This record gives sequence, C-alpha cells and structure tokens, in this order.
Amino acid sequence: MQKCVKEITTRDDLSCLIKDNIKIVPDVAIVSNLYYNLVKIKNDNNLIGINILDYYYYKKCSNDKISSEDYNNKVISMIKLLSMNYTIRLFTNGDHSDDRYLKWVYSQVKDLEVTIELRPVNGFELTKIISQFSFIIGFRLHSLIIAYSFDIPTIGIAWDNKLFDFGKMIGNDNIYYLSDINLNNLNSLIKNKLNKKFNFDRKNELKSQIFEQINSYIKNDF
Repeated sequence: MQKCVKEITTRDDLSCLIKDNIKIVPDVAIVSNLYYNLVKIKNDNNLIGINILDYYYYKKCSNDKISSEDYNNKVISMIKLLSMNYTIRLFTNGDHSDDRYLKWVYSQVKDLEVTIELRPVNGFELTKIISQFSFIIGFRLHSLIIAYSFDIPTIGIAWDNKLFDFGKMIGNDNIYYLSDINLNNLNSLIKNKLNKKFNFDRKNELKSQIFEQINSYIKNDF
C-alpha cells in the first residue's frame, strides 16, 4: 500500500484484501434511522415489504442459475402466498430497471390487493418507506441494512455475496438464493422471525465500530 494511503476500510468480507491497515467496518447505513431522524412506524405486525430486483441483476451477479421464467414464477408465487396472511407492499431501492420490473410484477398480482410504493429518489425517501414495515423480504442489500437500523426482521434473497456477508455480520442466517426458498415453510419462517428477540447487543457493537471509525477519521484529519 502506498505511503500516502493512511487506511482502507471495506464493508464486505474481501478476505484476499484484508492486510495491514485494511479492515472491515460496518456499513454506515446501519444508523440510517439516526441520520434521517426517523422512527419505526408502529403497526400490527401485518405489513410486509417485498423489495424487488430486476432479473437482469440477479442473473448477472448471482451464483443461482435460476431461469428468467422460474424467477418470475417464484417471485409472483411468493407474493400470492404471503398475501393470504399479510398485507403486502412492493418497493424498490430506486433503480429504474427494478422499478420497471416491479410494475410488471404488480400487473400480475394487482387483484390480490397488493400495493406498491413510488420509486424513491433519495436515501430519505427509501428510509421512510422501509420504516413502515414489520418485516422485509429484500433483494437489495440496503433494504436489509436500513431495515436493520429500525430493528425490522428480514429475509434476504442473495443476488450478490455481499448479502451473505451482511447476514453473517449481524447474525442473520436467513439469506438464501431465490431457488432455495421453500415456499411451503415461508409463513412459519416469517412468524418465527417476528417472534424472535432482536439482538440489540450485536447492533450496539456494530454502531460503536461505525462511530469509532468516523471519530478516527476526524481525529486524524483524513
């Protein structure tokens, strides 16, 4: 590493790069709720947000070899199944391709009283959307990270290894490839996660790491 580079941090588990002065630091989005001064909207544990991802990204980055047809069928089947017991609202992180795919998915399930959120155009809008949910099933990493900032339980659908890395960091082992999700067990899995005690100790540890790193930058005038 060049002498002019004082320190390098990474959010993901890039083991091949972790050497002297290179370390893993939690994503600052873990404190999104504090940054935007938002609190979780109280509800009756019935509103589930499903964060949508265009198949193009899933195919491009995921090791899951699911076909486009099977991908579409699995997403739609999951929404139909959960809508029998929960209020379902679809949303994206703001990507235009994801938003187009969301609208197509909605056209297939709109008779089920499923609703959608308008595409967020900034971090505040996305964070506010996420704050209303009691549970999230998410493809995009930051849908999970922001949900974590509000203590919202999640199931992640891994289109990139960074979702597995984040799950490992916070102690969430419910990160799956879409093809590995068993729809027959999905309702019970959600129920168990809603009833499981949130690990505030681990979250406080991660928040402390973030603030310590920021203070280090300020102190050393990086």
